[in-house]
Amino acid sequence: MLVLVALVAAGVVWGTAFVGTYRPIEFGHATFSTAPFAHDLGPHTSPQGDDFEDWGIECHIGQPTHFGFTIENTGPIGVTVTSLVAGQHPDFILQLVDPRIGPGTGSSNDIFNGPLAPFRPFSLAPGHERRIQMSLVMRNCNIGIMSIGSTEIAFRVFGVTRHQTLFFPYTLYVSKTGLRTA
Repeated sequence: MLVLVALVAAGVVWGTAFVGTYRPIEFGHATFSTAPFAHDLGPHTSPQGDDFEDWGIECHIGQPTHFGFTIENTGPIGVTVTSLVAGQHPDFILQLVDPRIGPGTGSSNDIFNGPLAPFRPFSLAPGHERRIQMSLVMRNCNIGIMSIGSTEIAFRVFGVTRHQTLFFPYTLYVSKTGLRTA
């Protein structure tokens, strides 16, 4: 009996630690053009050797700039994605709005190029991808230069809601000119 209690306790401790540190959502394999008001600022390599793109966005108050990419569940357990903009404060100058999702099943062509629908929570099995799109809206253009390269998403695993930083496959720079100059 004591061995059974110890095994159950060990399982609870392991499960709690697993759920508490589980962050399986990453950028998938495809990006989609940023439009309108956007300029490709070219490829760059980080000091760690990672390649990434920079996009410059001309600031237009209240006008959305759309961008998208696929996300992938790289973990061994399926999750339910419940929010793509979970940690956003309503007073931020740069607002991520109108999250949208592509089809959850079908061929790669269907997933990458299928119609977009308003966001609703969706399941993401291990190794599967889903296209997402968000829009960036600027509330003020007297900002100099601002950038955004991630969002806080929320997902459920084993009934527990978790938050995770999702890094975009590019950095979006916002300025009056759309360049990295004010």
